[in-house]
Amino acid sequence: MPVIGLGLQEAFRAINPEVTVESAENLFTVLSSPAYHDHRFDLVIAAPPNDGLAMDILQPVTDLREKFPDTRILLFAESYDPSIIEKMKPAGVDAYVHKYEPVEELRTAYRKLAGGESYISGIFHTVYFKYGMNPAFIQRQDDLLISVGNAQREVLLLLCQGRTFEQIAGTLQKPLAEIARIVQHFSAKL
Repeated sequence: MPVIGLGLQEAFRAINPEVTVESAENLFTVLSSPAYHDHRFDLVIAAPPNDGLAMDILQPVTDLREKFPDTRILLFAESYDPSIIEKMKPAGVDAYVHKYEPVEELRTAYRKLAGGESYISGIFHTVYFKYGMNPAFIQRQDDLLISVGNAQREVLLLLCQGRTFEQIAGTLQKPLAEIARIVQHFSAKL
């Protein structure tokens, strides 16, 4: 379970050269190693394993919060879990950021965290608040299936990775208007 990747560590150092960010192989190392016993970090970035769900990391985050009570904790995840947003505060998560957000989104997250605020990245915020993909909505929709064609699936996967409409159009070699139409059509189904 990686705590922080080198690229992200360097991104936060570029945002603020004074920030104390640690790279470690896994959360167990950070929680159990004597080397981290007396450390004080400004920020710990926790990420679930590549094939894991964001929810899988909540218990280790609770343990991190106990070990480093004054540290800000950013959950850096690829998977969307609406219950993370609802459990952020009790679990001790200060920010929930999508893995494929641009560096500007990391800057915003850092500014919010430095100001003592919690933060939800643009992708997760949009999916939760704009499209209503929260646990109550999902539970009500158990019997409702939304069919997604191959073209929609390709576009939605890239969109969930944080790509812009322009980037998706370039990747799929389709007109920008077609990408917008596909997303609008899917949004109407929701």
